[in-house]
Amino acid sequence: MEIDLHQPIMPDVGPEKADLTLRRRDAACFIEVIGCCGVNRITRNDHERRGLERFERREAFYRRVGITPVCIFLDLLARPEDLKALCQSLVGRIADDGRDREMSL
Repeated sequence: MEIDLHQPIMPDVGPEKADLTLRRRDAACFIEVIGCCGVNRITRNDHERRGLERFERREAFYRRVGITPVCIFLDLLARPEDLKALCQSLVGRIADDGRDREMSL
């Protein structure tokens, strides 16, 4: 299993890059860390607003290519046990998906 930082989501379709990509063989989970606001998308200043606009461009790209990323908004960082559980489930999901793909070869 590997984790990539700021790698292209689908380089043959567009230049957009995921914040993090968890990979195992052909299985991939794209993770977006939205540190500029909570899930309510309320920003407090221009810097946060620009961060949200960047995420929303990537979010539109994901929709166009039919991928649902995992979004980690700022408020999840205040709940470390929930964040840990999410990360553990993502690792388990990619490990299982990678294993399933390996068995089908």
